[in-house]
Amino acid sequence: MAEAYGAEQVIYAHCHGQSRFHDSIEGRLHGIDYRLVSGDYLMWNPVRILS
Repeated sequence: MAEAYGAEQVIYAHCHGQSRFHDSIEGRLHGIDYRLVSGDYLMWNPVRILS
């Protein structure tokens, strides 16, 4: 869907816990930057996503 709508970046947070981290998209794929920002994934350390 992100590709079909021409998204440059996808920021998402819900992936059903640590057991799903391995199949979450993280990084650049097909020209789109993907960022997983779940609190548990980031060990509750916020990251800047906008400059």
